[in-house]
Amino acid sequence: MSRSVLARSTTVLKACSQGDLGQLKLMAKRGALQQKCQAGNSLLHVGARSGQLEVVQFLLSNRQVDVNVQNKNGWTPLMWTAITGQVELAELLIQAASDIYKRDEKGMTALMWAAKHGHQEIARLLLNAGEHTGRKDFAGRLASDHAQQHAAMLALLEATARVNQRMLVAAQRNDLKKVAKCLGEPRRH
Repeated sequence: MSRSVLARSTTVLKACSQGDLGQLKLMAKRGALQQKCQAGNSLLHVGARSGQLEVVQFLLSNRQVDVNVQNKNGWTPLMWTAITGQVELAELLIQAASDIYKRDEKGMTALMWAAKHGHQEIARLLLNAGEHTGRKDFAGRLASDHAQQHAAMLALLEATARVNQRMLVAAQRNDLKKVAKCLGEPRRH
């Protein structure tokens, strides 16, 4: 890598992590939005990990940026928000069609990372977006297994799993009233 390319890469990555939107826009004009750090983190990873809302919004508005890009560990920007507890950024990435089912090199999903770090609001966002508690990582662990140190998170995941199980049984029995109740919909007479 030439010194000029390395300097440009360092400058744009630093701009993302520090929320320097002006510098980032200048670097975007020079075509520097595809830069990655040595760990394979894209600018979107860096902005998400650093909690830089305006940076992430700017990057998502650029059509060249992949919301589901993975680093060398297989982590997506959404996984970084689940690890660091960036609720507003997680919501933004989900709205931008981030793949909530994407797995990293260990088979972990964003829900598992949120569970491991006790970020209940992010877990709730992911569950509301359609993620489920029955998915296992490559070691056979559920999100609830990753949440063992976080009692409130464990309670959320177990309650969601029970509701999902009741709804599945009701659907198999074609009991639409119970399905509606599980979904929280008002009963129709």
